[in-house]
Amino acid sequence: VKDLVNFHHALLNGVLLNKNNLNLIFSPSTNGNGKKFYPVGVGSEIGPIGNFYWGMGNRISMDSTMGKIVWESGGMPGARANVVYNLTKNQILIWLDNKESQSIMNNLFGALDILNGKETAVKKPKKHVACYYGQLLNENPNEDAFAQLIAMALDTANYLLDENELNEMGYEFYADNKYHQAFETLRGAIFLFPQSDNLYNSYGELLALSGKKEEAIIMYKKSIALNPNNENSILSLEALEKK
Repeated sequence: VKDLVNFHHALLNGVLLNKNNLNLIFSPSTNGNGKKFYPVGVGSEIGPIGNFYWGMGNRISMDSTMGKIVWESGGMPGARANVVYNLTKNQILIWLDNKESQSIMNNLFGALDILNGKETAVKKPKKHVACYYGQLLNENPNEDAFAQLIAMALDTANYLLDENELNEMGYEFYADNKYHQAFETLRGAIFLFPQSDNLYNSYGELLALSGKKEEAIIMYKKSIALNPNNENSILSLEALEKK
């Protein structure tokens, strides 16, 4: 966080770019007829933000009651980064996280409200089911872990259940040669998301890598039954049946 603060101070104070280029970066983009460009049908990830224009690699709020608000966000598995500027008041907010969270944007813009004396409803972040289930499987990979997985999945007030996180964790366990934990992770994920063709595809892939051909074929067939257009499952099944 401190590194990013230093970077943004250098950016905003003219060390890295001159004022004209900064103004260009923080101005709304325009389309062919010169009108400011703004997105249509944005997703729930940015629900608390409100309407905005696209800038040069950033978003610019249409609401200027607190000042000119500009923000950037991005991420990849295991890393999330969000930066918000209030250019009018020289405020910088930085939020780094190692997991998805439905409350990141709510809390980030809630913090902006607090800085500017507005009432806000900051939500308590939920615990990630995948993280806690992974710890349980590492410590004691038996039926107790599965029972606690179900209990956490049912506790929607305190826990966040994400199919992709469980899927990724299965691969991470397998890459660490923790095969039992990998298969337990995907079994639990399939129990919770029985209509996911992707989870059956992943399970099939790990089974095939482990030399369990017949079991892998069953999983690929189930994946295709759920989604006849799952090309990866189709090609993988064909390859296994040719062997």
